[in-house]
Amino acid sequence: MAIAASAAGCEKCGGGGAGPLPDAARPAPSTSEAGAPPPEAGAKGDGEGKGGGDPNSDKLHGVRKFHGIDVPVYVDGKQVAALRWGEVPPIPLVPHSEDPLKNPLYYRLYDYVVALGLQPKSIKAVHMRDFRLSIASVEANELVQRKDILVIGFMGGKTGIARMMWPIDGLKNEHRIDEIAAMQIYVNKPVPPFKEGMTCYWKNDKCSAEMPYVEGEMAKGTRVYVDGPMIGYVKRRALGDATIVGRTGDGEYKYSLAKMMGGLGDDAADAKFVELIAGDNVIARLDAATWKAKQGELVFTLPKHGHGKIKLTIPVAAQAPTDAGALKDEALTITAVRVYKKTTPTKRELTPIGDVDPASFDESGLEDEE
Repeated sequence: MAIAASAAGCEKCGGGGAGPLPDAARPAPSTSEAGAPPPEAGAKGDGEGKGGGDPNSDKLHGVRKFHGIDVPVYVDGKQVAALRWGEVPPIPLVPHSEDPLKNPLYYRLYDYVVALGLQPKSIKAVHMRDFRLSIASVEANELVQRKDILVIGFMGGKTGIARMMWPIDGLKNEHRIDEIAAMQIYVNKPVPPFKEGMTCYWKNDKCSAEMPYVEGEMAKGTRVYVDGPMIGYVKRRALGDATIVGRTGDGEYKYSLAKMMGGLGDDAADAKFVELIAGDNVIARLDAATWKAKQGELVFTLPKHGHGKIKLTIPVAAQAPTDAGALKDEALTITAVRVYKKTTPTKRELTPIGDVDPASFDESGLEDEE
């Protein structure tokens, strides 16, 4: 399966230090940026993935700025998550060793892997591909021995593309990437070799955007997580008649959120909490009592060209308070739903619906690139 990427070659990058800090952690604009330079905006892939260049470049505007932010995470070819700030499981935030402000804006790769339900001793390697198609990797023993320094950050601190933020000196693969375009965790499948002299997957005499063993399409629709990993995502053609609860005045089908989740294997009947996420913002957090009382009101539509992202009506009882006046039931695009059964949500503040930037999840302007 081809996934979003742009290619400029598989050039070796130097620099043994950790990657550049996100803007939110920089003490001054003059802070130097180590690691690989970003690919040129609009650079195209090798035909097996789609372009996107640097998704956070100042030259890119609106929705374009967020293209590529939903970094797919695979285990032996099966997508189990999207690596973006808003969808990170409930794991501790840690400071970066090179951040003078000691902002807790980073996650340990070790904690992230464990939160996906994997035992570190069962993992063979973790590979991360960038937009230039080159691969950084961490071996199983390195994941454990260096767990305190193998940290992931995000371009904008609490938003933006995921970035590799650790030093590469002494690793088996001393190749640095900056932005992470895709991640693959090898557990049972053989770890594929790199092309000799080229730190990339090699196919048809060139570096390939394909992640090995991946079949099917990337999860673009609203993703549903239970505790750690994703249990599925919304696809219009996969929604059964049992999920339909009516029609809008314009004739659009209305679907039940709980029934949709049940179709994926878990209707959250015994959930301790349910979070509704829009981009990188948690816009609602329902405890067990509220979920049971309000789930009948949680209905959604599927806008055309929305790539399976649901537009959900959020009841007032589930919304964050605001100073802008009285709240009302309001519909918003939801990119992820996280169900907590054995885990507890991290202490993240809810974002008022009016403060959510729709560009962070609306890709309707990018349809020509699909």
